[in-house]
Amino acid sequence: MPKDQEPDSDPEKELELHRQLLRNTNVANYVVQDGHIRGPNAAAIAMYGYPEDVLTGKPFTDFIDDYKVAYWPVIFICATSVVNASAGLVSNLFLMTGQERTVLGFGTALLSIVCVGGFLLGYPLGAIGIALALFIASAVRDLGMAYLLRRRLGIVGGVWSKRGVGHRRQALSDLWAHWQERQT
Repeated sequence: MPKDQEPDSDPEKELELHRQLLRNTNVANYVVQDGHIRGPNAAAIAMYGYPEDVLTGKPFTDFIDDYKVAYWPVIFICATSVVNASAGLVSNLFLMTGQERTVLGFGTALLSIVCVGGFLLGYPLGAIGIALALFIASAVRDLGMAYLLRRRLGIVGGVWSKRGVGHRRQALSDLWAHWQERQT
């Protein structure tokens, strides 16, 4: 189209063109209006397996199976992150004090629990079982290392520290003193 010529900007024609594109594409499309499906195209009708008159007007939430299936696994994964974050940088503290074998042992335990637990729980429970195995493995690793950190080095890491977030310098000072003792 030449630059000096105005494009056809009839809103009705543009709207009809968009409707035709959405109706004729091989990708499932529909409009959600007031929480209900309106105007599904042939691909959406084929994907969901309902006739157009049945699909039209159905609540959109009826088709969020992926969300429903993912809900509990996501909850367990979030809980795993909470356990991990609450333990703090326990593995780093062990590494800084030359206790790599402890970190390796707990890492191996985590991997073993995820693999075996994921296999045993994943078959009967699906994604929920695998996420649960991950949560259990993380709890064993992070809480176990936090316990050993306190027992071996007398350092309380993570959110359990009596000193709180504002006094991390003292924890670092204690760690530095412990490291210096090991060097002598």
